[in-house]
Amino acid sequence: MADFSHRYLKNDYSSNDGFRKSRNIHKEESKKESDEKTIPAFRRESLRISYMYFSIDREVRNAQRTLPLPEVVDLMEIHFFKVFDQKLRKSFSIEYGLEVVEYSNFNKSVLFEINDQGLFESFVAHLFLVFDLKDNDSYEHKPYNKLALIYSFNFFSAIKRQGVISGSEAYLVSLCELTNNYIHELQLEFMLAYLEQNNIDFTYDSAIPDMLVVNLGKTVSMNELTDNFDIIRLVTSARAPVIKPGEYGTPRREYGFDVNVPEDIPLVGVIDTGISAIEPLNPVLSDLFIDHTGKGAYWDDSGHGTMVGGLLAFGADFYQGNKELIAKAKLVPIKVIHHENDDINIIRLLKDLREAHHAFGIRLFNMSLNLPGNKSYNSQIGKLAYELDKLAYEEDLMIFVSVGNSLREDIEFWLTEGKDPGDIYTHFFYNSVEALEGHDCSFTNIMEPAEAMNLIAVGALAGNLEEELNLGITPAKEYPAFYTRKFHYDYDQKINASSWKKTQKNKNLIKPDLVFEGGDFLDNDAGMEILRSPLDATQPYFGRCSGTSLATPLVTSLAAEIIHAYPKLKMESVKALLVNSTVSPAGKNPVHFQNGNEKLYKKLVGNGKPTYHNLLENDKNSIVLIVEDSISYDQVKGIPVQLPKSFAVCTTGKLQVTATLVYKFLPVRNNHLAYLPLHISFGIFKPLAAVELAHNKIDNKYKLNSGNSWSEDFHGVEDRVFSNVQKIDFLLSPSHLACTGSQFHIGVRCSGKKDIPESDLDHLMKGDHPFSIVLKLREIPQKKNDAISGTLYQDIVALNSLELVTDISGDVDLEAGL
Repeated sequence: MADFSHRYLKNDYSSNDGFRKSRNIHKEESKKESDEKTIPAFRRESLRISYMYFSIDREVRNAQRTLPLPEVVDLMEIHFFKVFDQKLRKSFSIEYGLEVVEYSNFNKSVLFEINDQGLFESFVAHLFLVFDLKDNDSYEHKPYNKLALIYSFNFFSAIKRQGVISGSEAYLVSLCELTNNYIHELQLEFMLAYLEQNNIDFTYDSAIPDMLVVNLGKTVSMNELTDNFDIIRLVTSARAPVIKPGEYGTPRREYGFDVNVPEDIPLVGVIDTGISAIEPLNPVLSDLFIDHTGKGAYWDDSGHGTMVGGLLAFGADFYQGNKELIAKAKLVPIKVIHHENDDINIIRLLKDLREAHHAFGIRLFNMSLNLPGNKSYNSQIGKLAYELDKLAYEEDLMIFVSVGNSLREDIEFWLTEGKDPGDIYTHFFYNSVEALEGHDCSFTNIMEPAEAMNLIAVGALAGNLEEELNLGITPAKEYPAFYTRKFHYDYDQKINASSWKKTQKNKNLIKPDLVFEGGDFLDNDAGMEILRSPLDATQPYFGRCSGTSLATPLVTSLAAEIIHAYPKLKMESVKALLVNSTVSPAGKNPVHFQNGNEKLYKKLVGNGKPTYHNLLENDKNSIVLIVEDSISYDQVKGIPVQLPKSFAVCTTGKLQVTATLVYKFLPVRNNHLAYLPLHISFGIFKPLAAVELAHNKIDNKYKLNSGNSWSEDFHGVEDRVFSNVQKIDFLLSPSHLACTGSQFHIGVRCSGKKDIPESDLDHLMKGDHPFSIVLKLREIPQKKNDAISGTLYQDIVALNSLELVTDISGDVDLEAGL
């Protein structure tokens, strides 16, 4: 491996503080608002109805309060036609006494605290002036003109505070961050005391101030909490839906393989139902464990954690039929539930993940569990996803999460009436109305915390890594499985009756990040073979199952192999290596995803399936270079890469360039549009010093080829939706490098949003922001039978300042249990 291993790129780079931010404005971006300055009758009537229901719901809430809280506050939601920016925020505060608590719908919807009742009466008075307008009356220059921006509004009632409830007794209670800190603290103190007085078991940690986990009994109901406490934002079930292995497996009387455990393979935390100490897993089970259940971390009643652990430990090699399997990781059970559909103590889990990283040096975690319910179209990042993003930013760790599964019963229902699976396949995920009347395609959206951006979310393909043809219901084994879930952002759906701006559509932003085989429904043989206990009554030794829960550990296993080979790599580099290795699992133009379904395919497979080829090492015709660096706000860097000069005059070869940028960020809470406030982008250009990159428009004069520029745009920064994963892929022929001295530069730039809280802005402006770039260069023949040099790897090593990525990190002191 050492001969063709990956290398750090350490060439001297140039940098410049400040860069050109102006450009020619596209027509769409320069369009002015409509000249029409009237509010149509139907909109006036809509506002009137909004106010009627607002008044009723406000009165009902105050009548339903049953507890003597020392202070109360009313909240309301206003849905705007446009992004609610800093200027509007200031106006609504000064004129109407409305203070922003939370942004959603990409900041076109705002949750407000009514902070000054006297000023709020001005809002009501202005509403009545709007109600009395005639059809041709203009609102221009009127004191109520800002109300023309409102699509609708509502009181934030108790029912608005109740999310997905699955009948459990444990609830995840998300809290508002009230702008009136005095009232916030009073209500929080009262609520915690009230729970204690009623002997209600709960978990709260001031280090995670936005949530608590409450195990409600008979003395306190969920309605009692949402009816009284204004600081409660949302109450949802903490129950984790789990797919249990099927009833039928491959009849065996032994496992039939030995296990080889190499030295220094990484520890991986398996957040699941525990892992049974069965024969093939005993060598890879660590003495370390975390158990929330008190039932024993090595007792897996459901079998879910055991099958996940087995796939993680052995990876795709498990399906090669080898008599000896080489372990990829040592497993640390983090048992958060005992039975399927038990409740997860999220706060305890968050604390334990940080502790496991600090105390035991665990950097990789697998979580094939989700919170119940799907993400609504274009909904904001959830509280758990936010906390995991924050954790991944603060620590050098990576969590692999499944996107969740559609219920087997739901899929079976739509097939019971004789419908052909191929005919309804894409309609099940999107545009369901005609083909599946009554089916809501939003139910196939990803589940929390798969939307988290600093993590890696994994979806499933229908194949089962066996040679047989696909036996399941998905049209092809290379396709996304029928049960897998799609990204919930949909640019075709209007928000508050208004369309997306071009600047808000980002092709780089996608979930899942990756896909891998997970088996298929409904034929048992279409499932993935998994490890089971020899004592299992229905599936001794081996079983069958399907789901994203199985695809996820197979990707985590690849990450473990990367870390074993390159222990010094940062987690952003691991993620970049995985993404950079991806291919479209179903080829370029899969049949079922044509004629308007191309975007759906992307939302199901994300960046694609990681391939083992060149993931860990290269060959004489290819090399992977890794940049691990940081960049400050408003900075540009230029990193040179030298190619052999003979390449510029070569007539038989060309260069395949594949590069991926990954950066982590500190998320801004309660702000949908600015959740990711940091922009870093990169490009590969003709040789340019950073000062030239900073002050020149990147046109054909500087591009290596006409289609290659910056990986992501930042203009119109406050309205932009950014992505912290960006991949580019293109070909370079010798003619592209003829006048560059066989050299190109990697340009990196950093910018960000300013309409964010002061503490977040201070971090953005003053901090150094880490990033990784993985650059893969491969020489390929221009024509099928053309000869190539066969020396690209050694030439790149000789011409550039490179460093091996194989030094082993320092030891970690380990103790069993937490």
